[in-house]
Amino acid sequence: MLAEKKIYDLSYLESLSGGDQEFTLDMLREFIHNTPDSVQKIKNCTQEQNWKQLSFEVHKFIPTLAFVGFTNLNEELDQIYRKASSDSNTEAIPDLIQTVEKRCKNLLDCLQADFIL
Repeated sequence: MLAEKKIYDLSYLESLSGGDQEFTLDMLREFIHNTPDSVQKIKNCTQEQNWKQLSFEVHKFIPTLAFVGFTNLNEELDQIYRKASSDSNTEAIPDLIQTVEKRCKNLLDCLQADFIL
């Protein structure tokens, strides 16, 4: 039977930790704690149509997801960033934000289940 493929990859985080499990768990706890706030900031900027701030928030958020090896939103976040930065085709952003919110919730649920955090 094949092992279930994870939607995240902690190899980068584990390399930073040098094998320190407690450090890895602390970082995961921080990620789980901070991600809902980051997503909410992104949603707020979208609702306010503050495209400059939205591009800033998305730009900050992308490396956070890379930290836990979650690449399932790269295309959506890149599109949001480009549309917000150029203030063009912004009507597509709310649907992209919904995708981001849903996939982030799924990621957090998986991390919490896998690590009982």
